[in-house]
Order: sequence, then C-alpha cells, then structure tokens
Amino acid sequence: MSDETKDILGKVEAIADELVKWKEQADKEISTAGQTSKSTAEGIKSLEQKLAEMDVKVEKLSHPVEATPQRGKSIGEQFIESKVYKDMLSGGSYESGRFEVKEVVSSQAASAGDIIVPQRVPGIITPAEQPLRIRNLLAQGVTNSNAVEYVEETLFTNAAALAAESYEKNPTSKAESTLRFDAKTATVNTYAHWIPASRQVIADAGQLQAYINTRLTYGLQLAEDGALADALINAAETYDDTILTGLGITENITRIDTIRAAILQARKAFYPASGIVINPADWAAIELAKGTDYRYIWVSVTDGGVARLWRVPVVESDSMTEGYFLVGAFRLGAQIWDREGVSIRISEHHASYFIQNLVAILAEERFALTVYRPEAFVYGAFSSSSGS
Repeated sequence: MSDETKDILGKVEAIADELVKWKEQADKEISTAGQTSKSTAEGIKSLEQKLAEMDVKVEKLSHPVEATPQRGKSIGEQFIESKVYKDMLSGGSYESGRFEVKEVVSSQAASAGDIIVPQRVPGIITPAEQPLRIRNLLAQGVTNSNAVEYVEETLFTNAAALAAESYEKNPTSKAESTLRFDAKTATVNTYAHWIPASRQVIADAGQLQAYINTRLTYGLQLAEDGALADALINAAETYDDTILTGLGITENITRIDTIRAAILQARKAFYPASGIVINPADWAAIELAKGTDYRYIWVSVTDGGVARLWRVPVVESDSMTEGYFLVGAFRLGAQIWDREGVSIRISEHHASYFIQNLVAILAEERFALTVYRPEAFVYGAFSSSSGS
C-alpha cells in the first residue's frame, strides 16, 4: 500500500470516528425533541460527502496507470476492518446505529449494499398450470396452406347379401349398396396474444425474457386445449342414455357405468375408443368409488392406479365441464394440422413504443382440426343421480 493510500485511509478513519459522534448526537436529539437539528443534519451530510470523495480517491489509487488493474478494498471493506468499527461492535454502545454507520461508508451513501447482500431464491416462482393433453390424443399432421381439404364418406348403405346363382335365361341381379362422399374444408386458425415489456429489462435479464416466453407459450397451449375440446364436442354424437337400459341396468347408475355405455356406443359405430376426457372432479369421484365392503373398487390408496377405465386411457382436463365427458377414437376420428408451431416475436414497432423504450412480445400459433368421423366421438352428461 502506498503512503498516499495510507494517508487517505487514515483520514477516512478520522472522518468515520467523527461521523459516529454526530450520529450519536442525532439519536439524542430525536429522543428528546423528536427530530434532528439543522446543524446536526448538515454536519452528518458534510461528513458523508467527504467519505464519498475519499472512496473515489481510493478506487483511483487502486488502479494505477499502465499497470494491471487490481481490485482494491472499498471504503466499506476498509472501514469494517478499522478500529472504530471493531470497538463499536465489541462495546455494544451503539447497537441501534450499527447499520446506519455501515450505510454512510458506502460510496453511494444510500444503503448497506456492499456489506449486507440479500439472499435471493434463484429462478421465478411460477403459478400452478393446468395439464394440457388433449392434443396428445389426436393424430398429428403438418400443412403449408391456410386450409385443409379432405373427402369424407357421408353415406354408406351396406346391401351385401348372399346372391343366387344366375342360370341361362334366368339372370339374377346382385344387391346394390350406396356410398357417398362430400368434400370438406377445415380452416387454419391463428391463436395469439402479447404483452408489453421494458426494452432495458429484457436486455438485462435474459431469465425474465425466457420466463415471459414460457408463460406466453403456456397461454397459447391453454387456448388450444379449450379450442380442441370445443370442436370435438360440437362434432360428437350425443350420448344415448338408453344403451344402459337395453343392457338391463336401470338402477344405481354410476359414472363408471355411463362411460362403459359411451364406449359401447362408439364401438357400435365401429370406432373403438382410444381416450376418455373428463373433468378432474369427476375422475376423483370415480377413483373414490367403494364396494359394499367399503373398499375402493380398483385403486390402491398408497400407490394409486393407472388412469384407465375399461382398458381406455383417461385424460383429466379442466377444459371439460364438470359433470360431462367425451369418449372417442381420437386418432381415427380426427387429426390436428400444424401450420405454424408456437413462435415468439419481439418488436418495438408498435404505437409509440420506440420512443418509450418498450417492446411488444408476441406469441402465436396456427393450426387446423379435421374431424373425419363425428360418430367416432360420444359426448354426454353424467346423470344427476349417478354415483361413482
């Protein structure tokens, strides 16, 4: 350490000693008069200014010209090693002002920043997210157009039967079946949303931008899940509640009974069900079903059970209204077509954002849904008297 640096640090210690006395005087005035006198406040301010100037000088001395920069100790570091600070801690006579003293030795005279560093939990605490899984039940496709055209079989009358042999002079006509096709079009729809953000914050906090992108993406997926559920429900056949009656089940009808009947309805249309979509509350009621011995019917409380009913996978979705269900052959009956996957774009060219140092963060996706066979899906409500 150079003689000049030692001299400056000596002056710093002297100023700090004097500042402690002024702080004690300020405390006395506050306790008796309720406020600090003008002369005391000016004295403290003057000493704080001197310490700030000393801090600058020490920093300059710590980085001599034409030498490899070496980080010197800050005024805060020098002061906590000083006799004044150590005596203050050991004596305990100025306990209430310990952090005030640390504050004034900061070059910014604003906080104890260099000495007390708040502990920060890494990352960003995210809110709970709704599971999104209806897309996973569907066949996947990609399109480069703004619409998807397909040909759907809309009528088939099967007249196939045993045909009598034709003899000479006695020809026999074969049965005629009917088969009709219609052209259908599914439009590619765009789903999008955006939020404003500070350009400086985005530039300085890469983690924040990544978090925003993730949340915007989740928002799109949430909208997508609801859109897929609505489209499939609108296309689905209505559940036929007479199926259970035909099977001889007329009393104590449960949710489990209803789902099995809906599976049968889809199977009668020659589409074996590949998925069941129900609200989490209805699924909980099914899992809580007990037999006459008060034991759970099929689930182990300790290990849980596979989310299946009648061999068909179950998807819990908040997009399905409580009390309702959708059963279907998802991969055979429908397909989702991605035109553009989820994309994130940032621009300052919106309104007056350029001069306000703001940016718009936009998330969007484009896709179409084709429902080839409406009869492959069955939508209905659990009976109000249904048990589990």
